[in-house]
Amino acid sequence: MKTIILTAPQGWGKTRNAQALRTELGCSRVWDQWRPPMPIRPGTLHLTNVQAQHIDAAYMLQADLVSRGWD
Repeated sequence: MKTIILTAPQGWGKTRNAQALRTELGCSRVWDQWRPPMPIRPGTLHLTNVQAQHIDAAYMLQADLVSRGWD
């Protein structure tokens, strides 16, 4: 199972499409409203509206970062 942090602005449908995203991205579960410094859960799709540049590089060692919708 993959471990992914998906970041996109509020209102972009992360929560509404969480289960479809989980399946498509190959994760076993979803953690909605994840925010640093919360821990990373292996095999989980972490949904957040924190911009990628505000996510510490240490998290990139534990999860793939997918960022959408930011200028």
